[in-house]
Amino acid sequence: MTVNFIFADECKFDHEYCGYMDDDTADYEWHFGYRDNRQMIIGVSGIQPSVVGHSIDEKARLKSPIYAGGGQECLRFTYTMPGAISGLLSVYAQEIGKDLGKALWNMPYLKSLDYNELRSVSLPLFQYNPFQIVFEHRVGVANGNSPVIFESRVLTHPCEPIGSCDFEEDSCSYQLKEWFRFSPRNPSSSMFQMGIYPSMKLLPAVDHTYGVNDGVFLGAYLFRKRVAQLTSPVLHKTSSSCLTLAYALTGSAYLKVYVDVDGIGKTLLATVNDTTDRGQIVQWKEVQTDIVAEQNFVVIIEGKSTQQGRSSASVDDIKILSGSCANQTSTATGAQEQKVPEIMKDLSCNFEDASNEFCNFRRGKEMHGSWMKIQGSSSSPSLNFDHTRSDTKGSFAAMVSNSSSDIAEAELELVASVTTLPGCLSFWYHMSGHTLNTLRVYFQGDSPLWEITNQENVVWKHAQVNLGADNPEDSQDTQGSNNEKEFFMVS
Repeated sequence: MTVNFIFADECKFDHEYCGYMDDDTADYEWHFGYRDNRQMIIGVSGIQPSVVGHSIDEKARLKSPIYAGGGQECLRFTYTMPGAISGLLSVYAQEIGKDLGKALWNMPYLKSLDYNELRSVSLPLFQYNPFQIVFEHRVGVANGNSPVIFESRVLTHPCEPIGSCDFEEDSCSYQLKEWFRFSPRNPSSSMFQMGIYPSMKLLPAVDHTYGVNDGVFLGAYLFRKRVAQLTSPVLHKTSSSCLTLAYALTGSAYLKVYVDVDGIGKTLLATVNDTTDRGQIVQWKEVQTDIVAEQNFVVIIEGKSTQQGRSSASVDDIKILSGSCANQTSTATGAQEQKVPEIMKDLSCNFEDASNEFCNFRRGKEMHGSWMKIQGSSSSPSLNFDHTRSDTKGSFAAMVSNSSSDIAEAELELVASVTTLPGCLSFWYHMSGHTLNTLRVYFQGDSPLWEITNQENVVWKHAQVNLGADNPEDSQDTQGSNNEKEFFMVS
C-alpha cells in the first residue's frame, strides 16, 4: 500500500524559532527583533538578520525544518523593511542534498516601510522531494536596518492569489479590527470572548467555503454602532481585476467596500445592506466589483450598523481574480464545491464534547501509559493551547506516561463500519519530551502506515494518511456492504 503524507507548518516567531535554524556556513545570523508595542501591532516580535559590522555581499541564511514535498505546496510569509535599509532579501526552496539553486523570490531595498506596513508573499512550491525553505539576507552598500519576517507558513495546497482568503487556516495577512475568526461548530468560545451569549445566533450556522459547520469565517458584532474594519495586505497595481466575497448581514448592518490606492486615497466600490430578517436563518450572499488601480493598493471592507441594537456582519471567501468581473466564468462557491471532501462525522473527533470523552474512539492496549483528554491550560509549557479552539480552554487527547519506566506505550483505536474506500485520515499532532518519542498510525494490519519519531515542536502540525489507496483489496467497491475496518494510533 502506498502512503502519501505531508506536513503543514506555521511559525510566527513570537517566542521560538519553531525548528528554523541559522546556516552555520553563512557570514552572520538571524535573531529576534522586538516590535514597539506602542504601535499596537498584534504580537511582540519577529526575526531579522543582524547586519552591524558586516561587509557588502556577506550573507545570513535562515533554514526551515525539512518538509516532505508533495508537488503542490505554497509558502506564505509576511515581512516588512523598517527604517533605513540596504541589501537584498531572497527566498529559496532547497532540495535536501543539493545546492541552494535559483531564488524563488528577491526583494531589493528600494523603499523603506513603516513598521505597521506588513507585506504578504505567497510562493508556489513544486517540490517532489524533501526540501527546506531558506531566507537569505545579503548586505547592501549602506549600513542600516534589516528586514523583519513575522510569519512563515507552508500550506499543503496550491497558492491562492494575494488578497484571496477563505480564512480556514489563518487570516492571510488581513488586518482585523473588531472582526474575529468564527467557527459555527464551536460558537460559544468566539461569542463569549466578545461578551455575547450563544443563544443570540446572529451569525451563519454554516461556513460558506464548505457549506457545513466545520469551517471558519469572519464575524463582527456591530452593537452600539461599532465599526468593524478589514484591511487586505498591499496588492500590486492592476488594470483589471475582480473582487468577489461572500457576506451575511443581520439587524441594521451594512458593508462598504473601498479600494485605497497609494497617493490617491479611498474610493468606494460597493455598498451592500440586504440583511436577513429577524427570526430567519442567516443566509450567505455574494457580491463582486471591478478594481482598477494604477498604483499599489489595499482593499478595505467596513461593517457598520445604522441603529443601536443587535446587528452583525460576516465575511468569507474573498477572492481577487485577474480580469473584469464580467469575464469570470465560475463563482467562488462552484469552485469550492468540487474540492471539498466528505467528512465522516461518526469517525471524527475534536475531543471538545464533555459528555463523550473520546467520541467513538476508545483506549486500546496500554503499557505504563494511557491516552487522556486534557485542557490546554494543564498541558506542557511547550504547548498550552488547544488546536480546535486556539485557546487554553479547549481539550485534546494526549498520551501520558504513568510511571518512571523507560518504555511507555498506549493505543487509541477506532473500530467502525466503512462503506467507501479509499479515504483520508487527517489529524493534528504535537510531540515533546527529551526521550525517544514515536507516533504511529495503523490500519487493518500489523505494519504502520505512517510514523514519526522525535519530532519535537512548539506548534501543532498537520498530517494526512491515505487509507485503502492503491491496493486492489482495499479499493474495491464496498457500497451496500458493512465491512468493519479498524485503525489506531500508538504513542
